[in-house]
Amino acid sequence: MQPALLRRPPAACFRFCFHAVCALVASALCLGAASVVVGEEPAPSDALLKLAPADAGVILTIDHLREQSQAIVGSLLSQDVQRLPAIKAWLDSDKVRDFLRSREQIEGFFQASFNQIRDEIFGDAVVLALRLPTDKAADPTEARGVLILKARDPKLLERLVELINSTQKQNGEIAELSERKRGETVYHTREFHPGETHLPESFVIFADGTFAFSNAESLIHEVIDHKTARLAPASASVADLASFRSMSARLPSRAVARLFFEPRLAHRLLGNLPAPASADDRTMMAMVEQYVGGLDYVGAALVVREQEIKLQAVQAFQPDKFRELTGSWITSLTAERSGSRLLAVPTSTAALASLNVDFPSLYRLLLGFVPEADQPKIAKLETLADGLFLGLGVRRRVLPALGPRVVAYLEPPDFSPRKNDALPRGFPFPVVVAAEIDEEAGRNATREGGSATVADALDNALNTLLAALSLDEKRVPASAHIEIRDVSGAGVKSLSTPYPFAYAVDRPGRRVVLGTSADAVTRYLDAGADPKAGTRFRAIQAAAFPDCASYVCLDLAAIHGLAVQHRDRLIDVAAKKQKRPAADVGHDLDQVLGLVQLFDAAFLAARVDVKNATLEHTIGLLPRPTAALR
Repeated sequence: MQPALLRRPPAACFRFCFHAVCALVASALCLGAASVVVGEEPAPSDALLKLAPADAGVILTIDHLREQSQAIVGSLLSQDVQRLPAIKAWLDSDKVRDFLRSREQIEGFFQASFNQIRDEIFGDAVVLALRLPTDKAADPTEARGVLILKARDPKLLERLVELINSTQKQNGEIAELSERKRGETVYHTREFHPGETHLPESFVIFADGTFAFSNAESLIHEVIDHKTARLAPASASVADLASFRSMSARLPSRAVARLFFEPRLAHRLLGNLPAPASADDRTMMAMVEQYVGGLDYVGAALVVREQEIKLQAVQAFQPDKFRELTGSWITSLTAERSGSRLLAVPTSTAALASLNVDFPSLYRLLLGFVPEADQPKIAKLETLADGLFLGLGVRRRVLPALGPRVVAYLEPPDFSPRKNDALPRGFPFPVVVAAEIDEEAGRNATREGGSATVADALDNALNTLLAALSLDEKRVPASAHIEIRDVSGAGVKSLSTPYPFAYAVDRPGRRVVLGTSADAVTRYLDAGADPKAGTRFRAIQAAAFPDCASYVCLDLAAIHGLAVQHRDRLIDVAAKKQKRPAADVGHDLDQVLGLVQLFDAAFLAARVDVKNATLEHTIGLLPRPTAALR
């Protein structure tokens, strides 16, 4: 008896096969963190990329699926995931049982298990390349693709292909299966009945197990030409392109999956969009097109290791356009200045962001987003700001002296009855933002002297702002006034009544600090004398992204511990706010906590490589040590 799969229409059959392959790949990507990583070596798919068309707009490669899957099945993280109540319930669901029954039927028909098919056919390397025709407008419906793989068991591959073709020919799903030749190489074409929208499909199987399948016969011709080298290829392969090779070298070869994107494709697709109606929209579109036009290649890689799970993305720019597009807002990694304790955050910190910011360039960038009609107001507002900054000038002195290092962090809310640090309403987490003050940079920007410093200017402007806030009788009483407390040689200023704003200009520490409460700012300044301050996040950075100056990091272990400690309080607050039964809220919270407890930290990091004109971004998870889970 034939499985229902082979009795379906061709389009449905193709979709099922595609989803089945995706499920096999997803099983290796979603559960794992146990692959053993050895020294960098060429990826198996590199050999197959020599057969892929040079003008492919998108290329996906999958490598080491066999080894990754075997390691994942026995990994401790995989076992911990399967123990989660939500996963256990899903594994016991009717949908999973139906899937397992269907899988058994398909395995019986193929006389091969899914694991065998995965390991012997897809286990080494798979390449999927998509191409849009260059002689017409970029229309996604005109896309053509080629799937290339190297089977470890060529006889199994040939048997499965023959079985599928003969069955679909017998069922009438294929009108004709014809044998053709390109030079001395035999390939086959599957043609469908007249009137169907299904494109003809061609495939070729080489003796060494290399298999190519495409909905464009010309792509199969290119594969044959590159593989046999008996006919001069009409065009180079993607592996012959210097820009592609450079991007491939920047991505880890031991990645489970790699994605390559040719920016000219995005540029062509942008050209298909309707013309923007407003001048502001046209300006925005022009900026996007200019940025995309300056890219040379874009790549991404998914890495699954015992120590981390991360997705790394790389943007490679054309060298002569890198500075033009990124401008001076690209700042290099510099050592923390002597005397600065910017990263000395309290040990209670749950989330930390460390950024390198060029404030003058950021300011110019933001001005570009101001509507054209409001542009004349900018000069007037800057004149007012110059007065607040003691005449030093926002552009001339203040912004050049700020940064480039900026730190922002969150602390857990105070769950005690006395909530000094929690906002009366809205966001309950104490927030602190601090930026370096470089007086010399401000003076060098203007060659001006004078007795007033940027620290003085910031203090005056923020003090004036605080005084103005005290006049807001809708939020504070008329008796509210500015209070000052001395902390480590810096004056922490806030209103005498609870209000979500406080600041300090720390002259000895050469930083300006903003926070949602005076207590939050005080804890940050006091942490400067604590040798343990910031060590948790420095350890995470050293383990996951040591060469990245800008990052955002969540301490998932701390967040999990806090949520468990105050579970009942969280459930009570959420149930009242959502108007749901406490039992339902508790169930949802436990599902989230069960997943969070598997990981130690989450991060998003960025790195600038000025020499090679690249920007790298990495998002990832660090699994918790096994001992912490048991």
